[in-house]
Amino acid sequence: MEAAVILLLVSLFVLSVLLALTRWLVPKALAEEPTGRAGGH
Repeated sequence: MEAAVILLLVSLFVLSVLLALTRWLVPKALAEEPTGRAGGH
């Protein structure tokens, strides 16, 4: 039972970290990406 609880907590922690990373990295990647497709320049 304890192992299952630990696994659940670890998975929740990993999910939250991944969510935070994507929320932080995605806008950064979009900003660094050349505006060739979006701007149509």
